[in-house]
Amino acid sequence: MQLHGQMCKTLSIIYCKVLSVFPSLEAARPRSKSGIQALCSLHVALEKVKNVLQHCSECSKLYLVRFISFIVLFADYVSKYTVFILPYLMKHLSPDDGG
Repeated sequence: MQLHGQMCKTLSIIYCKVLSVFPSLEAARPRSKSGIQALCSLHVALEKVKNVLQHCSECSKLYLVRFISFIVLFADYVSKYTVFILPYLMKHLSPDDGG
């Protein structure tokens, strides 16, 4: 998961850098057919990267939800176990036993 997070972070940095330059490229209004095609291709690529980053974000949220669910289940288990074991501990560790 750590590698996935690092890849998403790196992709986000690159995306932000290209996105910051994109308005200047559009404003230059390339006149050649290849220039227009390149600009269109870049626009499509930026949309795809945006979708990938949204997917990364959703995956991270899903991981977080699953992890929190595990913590809640574990806390519930510990709580039930504590209620079960507490009377035993109180009986065997009471100061009246001299222990």
